Amino acid sequence: TAAAGNGDYGIDFSGYPVLIENNVVVDNALGVYIDESSATISGNLIGVLPGGTAAGNFFPGIAVGYASGVAILNNTVANNDFGGIELYECDDVVIQGNRIVGNGFGQFFDNDAAGISLFNASSTLVGTNGDGTADADERNIISGNGLYGVLVESGRFGGPQGVAADEVIDFVQARIAGNYIGVDADGSAL
Repeated sequence: TAAAGNGDYGIDFSGYPVLIENNVVVDNALGVYIDESSATISGNLIGVLPGGTAAGNFFPGIAVGYASGVAILNNTVANNDFGGIELYECDDVVIQGNRIVGNGFGQFFDNDAAGISLFNASSTLVGTNGDGTADADERNIISGNGLYGVLVESGRFGGPQGVAADEVIDFVQARIAGNYIGVDADGSAL
């Protein structure tokens, strides 16, 4: 019912497959950080207490780096200072059914303040897969964030490992489909 966050990350995991499910992660330096692991992050409240009170994390709600085979499903990610969900150098990621609202309004406001940021994240699905089954449940609500709803960039850090910074980089393969960006679940302004 009240935030009493930790000085560093709420959850920090590296190296092995992990399931992070049905947690309340608030008032930490960073909410959930996954590094070099496959993971399912599902049903969590990140940056908001169960009663709806904002208690955001200082950095992004969810950050995933150098990982493959990640599913981010049915979370509420709200009120985090530097953004909602950020992926760095990842592939094979699915982001579905999340409510990502009111992120990116921190004191040190920067150009990463987005609901979802994909930096060199290839083979990423944000939203519905379009198979006609549960498409409405797969959509993300991405609204009220500091700068962008969804930000996609490649080559931001000089390119992927082994690719020179001056080479042409054209490998981000993101599918962004069926989401509500800028509105609430009923289509009303948010």
